[in-house]
Amino acid sequence: MFIRSRRHAASRRFFVASTLCVTAALASSCMARPSDAPTVPGQQEVPVQQEDTADQAKKMREVTVGVDEFVEGFNPHLLADVSPVTSLVARLTLPSVFTPAPVEGEAGDASAAAQAPGVVDNAANARSAGAPQWLLNSDLLDSVQVIESDDSKDGDARNGAGNGKAADVDITDPTVAAEHVRYRIRKGAQWSDGTPISGEDFRYLFSQVTSTPGSLDTATYELIKSIDVSDGGRQIDVTFTQPITHWQRLFAHLLPAHLMRSNTDGFSEGLASRFPASGGQYTVESMDVGRNIIRLVRNDRYWGEQPAASEVITLRAMRSAIDGAEQLRSKQIHAVQVRPTETSELTYGLVPGVAEFFHEPNRELVFSTNLASSRLADESVRRAILSTINVAEVSEVATGRRIAGGSGDGGDQERFETPQAGFTEDNPLRIGIISDGIAARAAAFAVADQLTAAGIPATVVSYSPADMLRSSLPYGTVDAVVAWAEQPNSVQAARERYVCTEGSVSSLPPKDLDEAGAESAAESESESDSELVDSSTRPAPSGDREKSAEEQGSLDGTTPSEQSKSSTSAEPADLNGVPVAPKSAARSENLSGLCDPQIDELLAPDSSALPAELADIIAGHSIELTLVKDGLLTVVSPEITITGRRDSSQWTDDPVLGRLGVLGEVRRVSTQSGARESSENSQTRDNPREDTEQDGSGQNQDGRDNIDQENKGK
Repeated sequence: MFIRSRRHAASRRFFVASTLCVTAALASSCMARPSDAPTVPGQQEVPVQQEDTADQAKKMREVTVGVDEFVEGFNPHLLADVSPVTSLVARLTLPSVFTPAPVEGEAGDASAAAQAPGVVDNAANARSAGAPQWLLNSDLLDSVQVIESDDSKDGDARNGAGNGKAADVDITDPTVAAEHVRYRIRKGAQWSDGTPISGEDFRYLFSQVTSTPGSLDTATYELIKSIDVSDGGRQIDVTFTQPITHWQRLFAHLLPAHLMRSNTDGFSEGLASRFPASGGQYTVESMDVGRNIIRLVRNDRYWGEQPAASEVITLRAMRSAIDGAEQLRSKQIHAVQVRPTETSELTYGLVPGVAEFFHEPNRELVFSTNLASSRLADESVRRAILSTINVAEVSEVATGRRIAGGSGDGGDQERFETPQAGFTEDNPLRIGIISDGIAARAAAFAVADQLTAAGIPATVVSYSPADMLRSSLPYGTVDAVVAWAEQPNSVQAARERYVCTEGSVSSLPPKDLDEAGAESAAESESESDSELVDSSTRPAPSGDREKSAEEQGSLDGTTPSEQSKSSTSAEPADLNGVPVAPKSAARSENLSGLCDPQIDELLAPDSSALPAELADIIAGHSIELTLVKDGLLTVVSPEITITGRRDSSQWTDDPVLGRLGVLGEVRRVSTQSGARESSENSQTRDNPREDTEQDGSGQNQDGRDNIDQENKGK
């Protein structure tokens, strides 16, 4: 019985298992077996790329330019901030009364195969031997008039300049002397925050330039006697102490006074890493100094006849020519403007389709001796030091390229016996740098190394430019400096570099550099508050200068009258017949402190041409040595164009910015339509605006059409 039960249970388990297996097999046989989707011969699915198309259209509204590495500081009015990037940003964002007249294209082409590094062949240099010409900014001003001096003296108290009679002269001619100039601001001219551009912006720039060490054009601004504003801020009458030429260089790159006055960083640091407002085609959206990227966006409040052609312009620093060439090939950047090294032209020139232009702006790197240094009082010592410097070697170190015509041993430079002026390892020749640029630093260290090797111990000090200009140079605690400077090829440029200062910018005694820096910051804040208080009334320049003298008197024990006397007579320290600027006067572009009455007479404010004997007089003082003449390589890809211009060879050549002087007119173009657009541009050059309205046959709509439609919408 027990055995039969076990057999019965096993049989039942077998039956159940067999039933489950059969059920599973039937279930699996009933499952669906989907086949491949049917296809239609001759047709191919196109994936939806709406987001990619939108991204591509956005990219076609952006232009990216490769530049040299940069540091904080973008004030176009400060010597320490001079750089190609500063000039480029200022041109696109800040309004100027006059701009240097460009030269038409078809000149300045440079290729690695046809032009050796250092050889310049650009159109802007065609007028370098003569006076520069200017263009009136008709977007900013309705008119500029030279008022005859006799009538300008008969004004009333409310409109101090009087009505006056306009002289029949060419206002763009730099040789025309003027004692009274009247500016009329165009209705609608405004800053990007909606505030009208007014005479207060003129006053603010004048007051800051004449009270800040290291400001550009200080000697010319010091000649202004008064600035009278009327007609709701739209009419500005500027009266000078005497007739002057080259007055067109004044009031370039105006700043928004209403924002700068309230800026806690003041004039000196207010543009270190941001711009509060714009009055040009573009406004600064961001300045990322750490990543070396500046992003400019179209100024929607710009009122001018030529609005920005691109929505965004990005300036991005290139680590090297190889890096820049790779980004050109991959279309990450569309143009390059850098100071070239030995192989830059070759490296960029190998990129298919690009055009190269070499431009030499009116700028040079200079080694200036300080006449206030007691160890450099003897001209023979200064001459021996300058003759020890091997300019060819320094230039090669600073630029990374050999200059055509240079030689390894310094060329024909005459050598003099090593001076015995008390320079020792414990008390070396101290060299400062009025720039944070790579080239200036490299040149300064190269000079120090050369002098040390020749038996003149020298070192590069790390003082800030502000400290050196306000304290170290006037009081002789720095012996020499390296800085970028404008070439003295016009009367006004030479005046800025060599004429004795009037002392409108006060110095500070260097008790020590830390204390001097703290006092300088406090004084800058005091001046900013003073300017804010005076903004409701017409500022009196002479009064401002007297106040500065009173503040200075509390610091160094001098009275305003004593400082006034030293400003005019300079109380020169007799350096073997060479007078030097007083210690009470801070330095600007005249870094050596030269204060020679003979030079002041030769470079009178109303002079129209440089005197032939000036160069020999300057050389006789042994105050400076040019180390590098600046040069810029501009590379343009076929990805960008200007309406009405066949290609970049037809772009105008700006005296300051070269081919990128027209960057505000540049826009992207797809390479597929490049040939067609070049043909259209050559046909519509006489009427550039038609290019944004016509589209040839209307076929093959590309990114260019999208850009034009959006521009017209805006």
